[in-house]
Amino acid sequence: FRAMQDAHCKLGNIFTTYRDNIDGDKESYGCHESYQILRETPWEKIRRNLTPFLISRAILFGAGMIWPDGRFTYSARAELTDTLEAERTTKGSRAVLGSRDESHLPEKLDRKYRRLHLTSGDTNVCQQATVNKLSITALVLSMVEAGVDLSSRYPRNPVTAMKRLNANVLGTNYMKSVSKKMVNAWDIQRYICDQAIVFVEWAASHNEVPEWVMPTLRRWDRLLTDLKTHNPDDWSSSAREIDWWAKWHLLQLYKAENPKAGWEELFSVSLQYHNIDPNESLAYGMINDGMLARCFSDQQLENSVTVPPNHIRAQQRGEVVQQIVGGNRQIRDLGWESFMVAGKEEYFDFPEPELWRVREKLRNL
Repeated sequence: FRAMQDAHCKLGNIFTTYRDNIDGDKESYGCHESYQILRETPWEKIRRNLTPFLISRAILFGAGMIWPDGRFTYSARAELTDTLEAERTTKGSRAVLGSRDESHLPEKLDRKYRRLHLTSGDTNVCQQATVNKLSITALVLSMVEAGVDLSSRYPRNPVTAMKRLNANVLGTNYMKSVSKKMVNAWDIQRYICDQAIVFVEWAASHNEVPEWVMPTLRRWDRLLTDLKTHNPDDWSSSAREIDWWAKWHLLQLYKAENPKAGWEELFSVSLQYHNIDPNESLAYGMINDGMLARCFSDQQLENSVTVPPNHIRAQQRGEVVQQIVGGNRQIRDLGWESFMVAGKEEYFDFPEPELWRVREKLRNL
């Protein structure tokens, strides 16, 4: 990205990037999430129990969207979902669940785990919202793997239900579940959170739970309590962790100062919330003013550009790029498990777990 930005700037072009999911003309692109789940868990069990959570989680993790008809919804992505599950994640498949079984794991681990690939959620700007989304979703998946039954909140029509629950932050958006209950997004999340509290208490009585679980559960419970006791016009402390809520306040302030503003103008303001340039981003201004929660410092984010995560494949790929590009050579192709250097008509794999073997391979190219 930085190389593209620098190249455009040298040509005198303006290069702007937005961290969002829609271009204003219903052209949508997904936020990709990957979770490692036990392969022994039947797919039908995942589908029946995870779907209620996924179709309602925009109330917590949605980035907010203002539409030409004046509606402000929790999510842009949810509005454009068109199927329950699909293997493809590009070119028209906007599914609640990704069913493609592609673990990207070594064969030994692939026999035990599969990857759950989700693209139905929004791209968050708020750092804490991203942490909440990933940790709460991971906790729900652990519940499903352990056999907790959440299927009583399964909708009769998942795609229609997802759109209905998302329809308007000021509306009473209800759906009918297979148990014939009329519920909204908050009801579903409250039910699942209550089940999670019981599940974690049970798990803690049998084993030591990971350290991230209890803080995640407390945040989930607090967010739901604040959503129940405050309306969108209130500035709750939880609004600092929910993108749609923070954006809603931003737009209300703008409309108060510009009462004649139409949809295009408001959408432009909404879009600037997602601008990743710190000098242009409205969200970044809110972070500096303490109105959006953050988890990482600017220095930590800058370090992450060059320091890969502590995961062997990420380390290997980073090492390949640094060694080859630093040696004035070009990478012809770089995949998940192999790479090709320009001038060498063969692929080089890195299945070995030891990083030194990758370094030795690079030296011998």
